[in-house]
Amino acid sequence: MKSNIIYVISFLILFGLLTPASLAFHDFKCKGVAKCLTGTITKVTDGDTIILNKTIKVRLSLVNTPEKKDKIGWKKATDFTTKLCLNSVAKVDEDDKQKKGSYKRLVGVVYCGGTNLNAALLQAGLANGYKQYCKKSEFASESWASSICKTTKKK
Repeated sequence: MKSNIIYVISFLILFGLLTPASLAFHDFKCKGVAKCLTGTITKVTDGDTIILNKTIKVRLSLVNTPEKKDKIGWKKATDFTTKLCLNSVAKVDEDDKQKKGSYKRLVGVVYCGGTNLNAALLQAGLANGYKQYCKKSEFASESWASSICKTTKKK
């Protein structure tokens, strides 16, 4: 029995179906009751919008990166998201309080390879916080959002 498990794990690693990034999600639990999705980031539209599994448009909750028309900052934010997430296994935790954003996009927190993309963009200075959504987001009290929403940090 033990050798069968080792054989299966070896097969999955050999063919790229099991990676350290996918293992990082083993203990991950989404918050709330909205959708919790796992898939591959197949496209990066811009710094704060990705496509999961070729069909699901996801807008990052509480963060805003420059738009393409803004020229300044757009490429850096988009390149950052692309480098961190494109073709990687990701988890998306849909925001319970914002189930659909503009342009029919799912709104949530995206974890690429175990890294919170929303937080990483803010920390890198490539995104601004969306304060006007703090009361409409289940993530407003998370530690990464505390500078935006001025709340007590959750551990």
